[in-house]
Amino acid sequence: MVKIFLLGFLFSTPVLLAQTAPEGIWQGYDGEWKHVSAQLIALAEATPAEKFTWRPGGRSPLHQ
Repeated sequence: MVKIFLLGFLFSTPVLLAQTAPEGIWQGYDGEWKHVSAQLIALAEATPAEKFTWRPGGRSPLHQ
């Protein structure tokens, strides 16, 4: 049973590796990614350094 699985995997690997993503599949996501990245960076820069250790429900293990 294991040999059959391994043989099937061995013969299907070249087919799987030969596949490429369709042309333009990521078109339109670049703008969204840049926008969200800029927002997250701005939020991180606006957050005071001492607030990065905050955890919901209690104190950070670093402050115990």
